[in-house]
Amino acid sequence: MKISTTNFNQKSRLAVLLAASALATQSLAADSTWTGGTGSNWSDAGNWDNGVPGNTSGTAGTAIDLAFFTGLNANNTIAVDANRNIHSIHFGTIALPD
Repeated sequence: MKISTTNFNQKSRLAVLLAASALATQSLAADSTWTGGTGSNWSDAGNWDNGVPGNTSGTAGTAIDLAFFTGLNANNTIAVDANRNIHSIHFGTIALPD
């Protein structure tokens, strides 16, 4: 049985392209800023401007997502309602009551 080298090369290129696409997708961080638009649950996408940051699975210390909280006041409640694997949380200005 003879294997066509053209067919083999095309399949090899396709496999490399698919593998590279998968790695590129994994490396995209889901940086998002809290809006609190629909409540207080972290897992509710309506509370974020770019989707919910942080995976609920994975190896600790490998996350690349960033969560930003700006314009909060002392009365804001944020409920982390599931385990999250996240790189870092950044707080901007927080208004305290007088």
